[in-house]
Amino acid sequence: MKVGDIAQRVGLSQSALSQHLARLREEGLVAFTRDAQVLRYRIADARIEALVATLYQLYCTPLHRSED
Repeated sequence: MKVGDIAQRVGLSQSALSQHLARLREEGLVAFTRDAQVLRYRIADARIEALVATLYQLYCTPLHRSED
């Protein structure tokens, strides 16, 4: 995902986001590829992918209510 796209989704400036992403890179949690002037980031640790998937399932999907 491009830095600008991430910044829009999380509501941070690109400068602030770049600082956060640098720290995440240092810890091995994200990786990036460069395509000319564009940096594309991805999750580098499968444990983080599993955590994000679980959080999404718990907090971002509609709850199914049983019909009484």
